[in-house]
Amino acid sequence: MYKVISANRGSHKAPKNWRVFEQEYLEKHFGSVINVDGEDGKSVIDNFSKYENSIKYIRWYPCPETCTKEEYDGILRQSDKLNLDYITNSAKGFINVQSKEEAFKTWKLNGVNCPDYFVYEDRLDFYEKIENSSITY
Repeated sequence: MYKVISANRGSHKAPKNWRVFEQEYLEKHFGSVINVDGEDGKSVIDNFSKYENSIKYIRWYPCPETCTKEEYDGILRQSDKLNLDYITNSAKGFINVQSKEEAFKTWKLNGVNCPDYFVYEDRLDFYEKIENSSITY
């Protein structure tokens, strides 16, 4: 039976879920893996319910470039229903791993040194903000 749920990027997106040899070594050290759509808001819970007697770990791997707020909220809802050890990122920590502005904001709130930065929407916004910032380069 399966030991690990790999909650991957949505099945409607380009497959890019594993690095070279990653799944093979994960299975070698943790046990068999079931790959599921981690972004649809239901597949993780559905598969955990089906294999709850054997599943011990979860590997969250949503798409950092295209994960929407609705998909991320679905990931968090599923994660809150599970009590599994996670491999690599937790669902709650995903935003700080994949979003530099969120990571830097969290670092500053906790007294961790981080680079000066600003967030911009487009090219014009970038030039306006760089002109008005105290960032030197």
